[in-house]
Amino acid sequence: YDGLGRLTGETRPGAENISYDFNGLNVTVSDGENRKRLLAYNANGTLDTTFSGDGKVITDFGGDANQGRGIAVLSDGKIVVAGFMTNAGNRDVAVYRYNSNGALDTTFSGDGKFSFGFGAGRHDVAADLAIQSDGKIVLAGSTCDASDTNCNFAVARLNSNGILDTTFSGDGKQTTDFGGVDNGFAVALQSNGKIVVAGENSTVSDGFFAVARYNANGS
Repeated sequence: YDGLGRLTGETRPGAENISYDFNGLNVTVSDGENRKRLLAYNANGTLDTTFSGDGKVITDFGGDANQGRGIAVLSDGKIVVAGFMTNAGNRDVAVYRYNSNGALDTTFSGDGKFSFGFGAGRHDVAADLAIQSDGKIVLAGSTCDASDTNCNFAVARLNSNGILDTTFSGDGKQTTDFGGVDNGFAVALQSNGKIVVAGENSTVSDGFFAVARYNANGS
């Protein structure tokens, strides 16, 4: 792998997540200069030039800042990235889907990008995602007040076409309050359709591991 078993790339300030497909393509998402960066590597560690011509894509959602946090490669080679975007004090969940060649997939929300929030003025972020067998996208992260001192687990589900799935909790979104500051970091799908989210619960004096499990309908 790159001759030394390690590789560096243009991922300033740092890589957030990595995924791979069955053909050995490694895809890394990071943030830099307030834009989301996506890099694709061959199995030998070289940049895959079939991906956007040079193995790299930079996407600007608009607003003040963009970050990618979670990534998944679908069985058809398409790539889903989730994170957040900020604009005028609001921070909303942002989701992107790319074709295998690095171009935004316009069958996803019309332009390959979709953003939404858990309430006006809140700070929302998707930290991880998982893909159901039917193509629906499950997102997990947190939603906080404007001061970031009152945060809850945040879970959402999108249909494969990039819109919120209203069969999930009525509006496609669900939150869970453990008390204190709660942040979801990882999500996993069970074979029975239930959704497990893991993260942390912090109080003034202590920090705890936090786990929540949801039914397929979001309850």
